[in-house]
Amino acid sequence: MRIAYLSDYNPNDISIWSGTPYNVFHALQNEHKVTWMGQGIIKGAKWHHRMLGRRNTFHPENYAKEIGRLLSEQISAGNFDAVITCTYYFCPYLKVDIPVIFYSDVTFDLFKGFFRNKDILYHRLAFLTEKQCLENADAIVYSSEWARQNAISKYGVSADKVKVIEFGANIPCDAITQVSSVKDDGVCNLLFVGRNWRNKGGEICLDAYRILGGKGLNCKLTIIGSSPTSEVNDENITIIPWIDKSKPEELESYISILNRSHFMVLPTRYEAYGIVLCEASAFGVPSIVSNVGGVSQPIKDGINGILMPSESSAEQYAEKIYEIFTDKSLYSSLSLKAKEEYECRLNWQSWARRISLLMTELLEKKRPERYYIPVYAINLPQRTERKEHLVRQFADRDEFSVTYVEAVMHNTGAIGLWESIKKSVRLAQSRNEDIIVLCEDDHIFTYEYNRNYLFDNLIDAFTSGADLLSGGIGGFGNATQIAPHRFQVDWFYSTQFVVISSKLYKDILQYEFKQNDTADGVLSLLAGNKQVIFPFISVQKDFGYSDVTQSNTRHKGIIDRLFKHTSSRLLAIYDANQQKK
Repeated sequence: MRIAYLSDYNPNDISIWSGTPYNVFHALQNEHKVTWMGQGIIKGAKWHHRMLGRRNTFHPENYAKEIGRLLSEQISAGNFDAVITCTYYFCPYLKVDIPVIFYSDVTFDLFKGFFRNKDILYHRLAFLTEKQCLENADAIVYSSEWARQNAISKYGVSADKVKVIEFGANIPCDAITQVSSVKDDGVCNLLFVGRNWRNKGGEICLDAYRILGGKGLNCKLTIIGSSPTSEVNDENITIIPWIDKSKPEELESYISILNRSHFMVLPTRYEAYGIVLCEASAFGVPSIVSNVGGVSQPIKDGINGILMPSESSAEQYAEKIYEIFTDKSLYSSLSLKAKEEYECRLNWQSWARRISLLMTELLEKKRPERYYIPVYAINLPQRTERKEHLVRQFADRDEFSVTYVEAVMHNTGAIGLWESIKKSVRLAQSRNEDIIVLCEDDHIFTYEYNRNYLFDNLIDAFTSGADLLSGGIGGFGNATQIAPHRFQVDWFYSTQFVVISSKLYKDILQYEFKQNDTADGVLSLLAGNKQVIFPFISVQKDFGYSDVTQSNTRHKGIIDRLFKHTSSRLLAIYDANQQKK
């Protein structure tokens, strides 16, 4: 699929949001063609805000309508199957005819208590903007059931519309090692990861470490992302204020720490989800974590960790760690299951697969009827290589019902083609088919082709009075742009992929084809309203010879040049029209 990924920050920057947008973007790219859109749009809104002379604080939510209009135009000008975004003020006023998926780990309602801006008016603005976003999206994906339930209860979103798909570990897959045995070096290695020492429960973790030492357990503690509020003089405590996973040496250091750790300890007061918990599971490290926010999604109690009551003391954390670590069988079970949980659901490949299935379901709902188009594919029986090529073009494309028509042999190739077209039309007429595709055996789908792109243009063209819609042409006289992706032409070359309506059947069958006629010339004459999709969804494959046009055989590469030249001409008209807007 072709996906428009909307974001006001660069999804190729791994330092943003702990690398989550980066991993989302690249996991989708492994299965789809993904285009980042929205870069610079917030800077433009800020500039507009200043130009208007407004002295109040700039909030992008106040420009959601303008942002939505601009993004809708950009998306409509492209050829996309779906939109995905985690930027809530990009979504409220999107007007597109493809599925829109909004994803996040939290709602503003759940986060507002920890938000620095305490302005009540801004809180209301953000809430209402997010509510409009959730209403406008076709599907909403949260990383936890905790966030999902809040969206349903506080924002009034239909439960059927809100899904849960767990985020993954923000570590490259090839860097994650296999866990085959219990880590048993006689030292219990504890790991704490959190940027806010106080909110993440750093003091409780530190006290639990000290209590374990008092019990005679040989412990070490590694603290990453923050520092204790008081000075610590302990050779068994390692403090790393910051790790930048975009730097190979620092990523390698983090992986080494995870590899030798026995527990991730996170007595957090607030956690929307907990990517570090996924990272711990990836290395078979059970997590001992406060049961707050969305942590019960990545951590299943007794499976890949332990969910502690939010009011648990350092003593209770220490007791739980001691109990598990001294029971090697119990620890081994938690460690191996932690790895299994990562492999089954806490990885970005799993996230991308489930999102892909959701997009497919949404596309089906957008077009609930199982439309298909009858295709009459013309081929001379001796041209077996062309038949094989044609079969490959329509393989796995169930939007087409293909009838392979044995071409009529004639000394004049153009006459043979016309008689083959008439043969196809007679068959379509007998089947009462309203529209058909006439297809020659040198047709090839372009990279621009997709089912929705064809159907949208086809429906619009024939409901607006078209007699004929071409998938791609090799020449024309004059053209007028009549839709974002369609031109009306006065005549055209090439009939490798042409959709015709039943209005033309009688005229085609009655026309007396002359010696110097061509199929494209006659169809140009008979069809009053001739339209072409642009960018093209079909061009001709150059087999090095032509059964109809001898000049195409004599001049190598002429077919490719004709289609490229025609495409350039239409693009010039398209660009000129864009500049007028």
